[in-house]
Amino acid sequence: MELTVAIASDDGTNLIKRHFGEAEEYQIYRLYEGHLSFQETITNTTEEESENEEHKHGDPKKAKNVGSLMKAKNVQVLVSRQFGRNIKRMVKEFVPVIVRCKTVDDAQTLVVNAKKDIEAAYEAGEKRKHLVLK
Repeated sequence: MELTVAIASDDGTNLIKRHFGEAEEYQIYRLYEGHLSFQETITNTTEEESENEEHKHGDPKKAKNVGSLMKAKNVQVLVSRQFGRNIKRMVKEFVPVIVRCKTVDDAQTLVVNAKKDIEAAYEAGEKRKHLVLK
């Protein structure tokens, strides 16, 4: 099975320290046969819907906008150090993967090594759970 993976990084080297939906950019990769192949970098074109911090985090509109951006690139797997409350919405359509590392290279290694678990989570459909990789 081939999957498309989006890694949240502002600079292509380090993972962001914020929630997935707050990244400035996403590195898009194809995961297949135990390898990740870089496809492109996309800019997060979604906008914050509110200046109120409480409203921003977990905002359904934000989840919808980020989800639409990911769907436009046929992404199935979301990788970041953190996800906010919208993880409960995103998990219905994507496999959110929380990684316990700081760099894109280390995240890539974790994703490749967990390919079977990620595939199983994706195949579970809307009832899937997010994954945590160390």
